Amino acid sequence: MRKSILSRLCCAVLCCALMIGVMPAAFAAGTESSGKEIIGEWIWASTVADAGEDGAEKLIGRCAEMGVTDLYLLVKGTGGTLGYLKTQYPDNRSRTDRDVLQEVIDAAHPRGIRIHAWLCNMEDALYKTAHPDSGMWHYVRERDNNRINPYDEDYQAYMSSIVTELLTNYDIDGIHFDYIRYNHACNGWSETDKQNLAAMGADVEHLQQMIEAEFYNGEGETIFDAYNSGDSDALLLGQYRRDNVVNYAKVIIAAARAVKPKIIISAALQPDGALDPAFGNIHYGQSYEDAVELYDYICPMAYSGDFGKDAAWVSSVAEAAIKEGNKVVVGLQAYYPATSKNLMDEVNVVKSLRESAEYGEQTLGYVLFRTTQFGYAKVSYDTGKNEMTVKVINPGNAYEWVQIELQDGLTATSGEVVEGFADDTTVEIVEEGSIIKFSGTDMLAADSECTLRLKYEGTLNPDEAPALVRIYITNESRALNVYEDVTKPVDPTPVDPTPIIRPEHWSGASVAHPVVNPFRDVSKGSWYYDDVMYAFENGLMNGVSATRFAPEKALTRAELVTVLYRMADSPAVSADAARVFSDVSAGAWYAEAVGWGYETGIVKGYSNGTFAPDAEVTREEMITFLYRYYQMQGEDVSASAALNFSDAGNVNTFALDAMRWAVAEGILTGSAGRLLPKGQTTRAQMAAVLSRL
Repeated sequence: MRKSILSRLCCAVLCCALMIGVMPAAFAAGTESSGKEIIGEWIWASTVADAGEDGAEKLIGRCAEMGVTDLYLLVKGTGGTLGYLKTQYPDNRSRTDRDVLQEVIDAAHPRGIRIHAWLCNMEDALYKTAHPDSGMWHYVRERDNNRINPYDEDYQAYMSSIVTELLTNYDIDGIHFDYIRYNHACNGWSETDKQNLAAMGADVEHLQQMIEAEFYNGEGETIFDAYNSGDSDALLLGQYRRDNVVNYAKVIIAAARAVKPKIIISAALQPDGALDPAFGNIHYGQSYEDAVELYDYICPMAYSGDFGKDAAWVSSVAEAAIKEGNKVVVGLQAYYPATSKNLMDEVNVVKSLRESAEYGEQTLGYVLFRTTQFGYAKVSYDTGKNEMTVKVINPGNAYEWVQIELQDGLTATSGEVVEGFADDTTVEIVEEGSIIKFSGTDMLAADSECTLRLKYEGTLNPDEAPALVRIYITNESRALNVYEDVTKPVDPTPVDPTPIIRPEHWSGASVAHPVVNPFRDVSKGSWYYDDVMYAFENGLMNGVSATRFAPEKALTRAELVTVLYRMADSPAVSADAARVFSDVSAGAWYAEAVGWGYETGIVKGYSNGTFAPDAEVTREEMITFLYRYYQMQGEDVSASAALNFSDAGNVNTFALDAMRWAVAEGILTGSAGRLLPKGQTTRAQMAAVLSRL
């Protein structure tokens, strides 16, 4: 429901695997393929800027080391802000002190790395706010958030002007479209849409009945089944939505080609449409058949973990796209729940497609989503000396320890710090030599590198990763996080080995990679395991200690407001909670969160002037706080459902609207026909609610 809000916490980005190889020669702009494998990354401009004044040089340097050929730099996100300086819309710029786009171009081109301007289309908060009539209409909720109608000619002109100024003012190699689609079959139902469908000969009432059957009441034929059975109305709806997306794309592409005829045009496409045209055409208005005529290549977003699929599914998506006539750069998931093995399997799938007679010519490479190069570990080894070297690059955090777990059959005999770590770093060999641990306080300075060396006994298996590197990080008051980096040799030789590495990044606000569960009281088989991991990994909930989460402990008011404060990315607070509430001390760990809650109207306290930070939170209180939070964020909270539960009469008046909203949105489902509004909210239940948002 509200993943868009939490996704703002995850703007930095994580875990990947890349081949380190010889850097490709410079590519000629306007060619979608030079015969070299494309190894790409989608990155945020903020990632570069946050790395310091020389962030672009550092980023591109590390990309070059790892063999990256193409970077897709976000210059216009779904919020509508522009990540570059030279624009006719200065009020829309995300920053005015630096031109990150120019910095990246200047660093990338001398190294032969192409830069694609990554543009989000058809979702634009700034534009929607300024032009409310441009928004899509939801089937039952009127205008839907920040979605823009693709046929809105003013918006087409606006996006065309952005593309024009990008290509006029910057030496970019490609334009990369994202969000060039509808987001749901229930969006795109304005009176104009209905009139247009009727003019095509569609029975709009029949279409509405099938939409209701699909998403609301389950009565009658559903829209997707109807499409697959050849229903004329469903087919017209699919064609209508496809036509709108295609016509929009043609307008923007024409603007680009007018400035730079050979500019590379690519687009990220939802993967399910490749395998199910009915779903793709109606749900997204996005057809792989149409893409052939529009784009030089496409990037099917084959995020296997999100779909519960494996590497074979990734191959199926790519093959289906190619069979329609597309050239593909396969989008791979490099964030939780991806693992190193998953990712390497998928990279190898792409390589197999490139080597095949049937798909090789059309398979250009792969691009990784949610990754950066500002923190990673690289393992190399010398089999002649039985020696491993681990190079660690610090993205700007405080490292407490680096742990190296050796391949089965190997035993560590010694370890030393070659350079970079603090002098007081200690070395410990544990678990019968299978693990070697480097520990200390703030061992590695921000934005620095260190090198570790260890000796081992045994015979290294070149077909397996030689070691697993885990880095334990603290960052001010943020949660403790663990991440891992797996390396695998390609051609193990005693001299200058070339490994496959998995770089990682830890962001203070979020962790989106396979995290080692630090909580002894959260078992893998528990109903709340995934929920707790989600809340922990995204920095929303910490443990009550380094090793305990206390899932069954009652959630307190202080804990709840702190969770919401973190969801809002911990903004600056002007309200002094200690002055407002008599029972909140200035030094309390939750004081800032309570002050923010009071300032925003999310928390109100009690008539006696107290906040009661240690009071246990009831279900209705928890939902009321969430409801007020989304109101404060400007989100649509108009959804309302009848409280058809046996204990609905127990809901306090102050919580009625919030509870109706939560039931309508599926946040609350009740238990055995009851809402239990006065029931206790446990920490595990809070984590479960967060995972549904």
